[in-house]
Amino acid sequence: MGIVGLASGSVIARGAMRGAFVCVLALFPVAASAAWLPGTFMAKALARVIAAQRESSLKADYGWDRGVCLMGALLKPGESLGVSRTLRAGESYLFVAGGSDGATGLTLSLLNSQGMCVAQDARGKATSVVTYSPASTELFSIRIRSRAASQPGFCALGLFREHGTRVHADHVATTAAELIARSSRLAERARGARFSQEPKQWALFGTIMQPGDTQTIPLRGAGRARHAILAAGDGNARNLDLFLLDASGRSRRKNSQPSAHPFLVYETRKGCSYRLRWRNTESRGASLVITAILDIGIDG
Repeated sequence: MGIVGLASGSVIARGAMRGAFVCVLALFPVAASAAWLPGTFMAKALARVIAAQRESSLKADYGWDRGVCLMGALLKPGESLGVSRTLRAGESYLFVAGGSDGATGLTLSLLNSQGMCVAQDARGKATSVVTYSPASTELFSIRIRSRAASQPGFCALGLFREHGTRVHADHVATTAAELIARSSRLAERARGARFSQEPKQWALFGTIMQPGDTQTIPLRGAGRARHAILAAGDGNARNLDLFLLDASGRSRRKNSQPSAHPFLVYETRKGCSYRLRWRNTESRGASLVITAILDIGIDG
């Protein structure tokens, strides 16, 4: 059954969480420099998720889940954003939501296939945690909502399962920090950039990919705008490929050079839908890949 909020002494003790957050945040140089504010705030949201996973792994064997398992976006007050995931009977899952300084009133909820809330952390803190072990295999929705904030704030969501893929927390943080640093440099060249604010869409995605693996996600194009997609692979990655597909599955854009840090630029049109596909073309074993979608030519 689900746990409604997790008190000190459960999976994560509050005092330990604060200390872990400070240690992980130190791995994000952009958080200290404040050179690119969207990156500074996203770094804090990601650091809270990574720190919570690091602390939880000391008491239980929680690793990253299958598929896309790390997400980030800007949430307005009262707005919610989620992801659907099939949870398997008999497996134990850990879900962590983390917010930046402007997103401190987070509610993390788990809804079953009938739309009923089966687990929730509604304490309204900057870090929300839920664990759950389903009795049957079915499709669930994991949702975060920013309730108490008076202004938009960045939020991140991490999906973990018992005996999932273990990646050292420092390793995740340095890969995310590299992506944010590259996004910051692009913002300077593009005369402004921000994490994509397309409605009901995440702007950052993380996944663990074996050599040859592909991942595909839908993208929305609410209006005419220019975007950039940047990916960062960890130390195992050698060659990652990015593809922008149209609704029929045809490739419209692809990164031009083999790289562990590919990027591409594209323009959306009103009423059109797209898909993003990335492929681990070459790596030394499993590779952590974190990808960001930016709106460019816009003040962050």
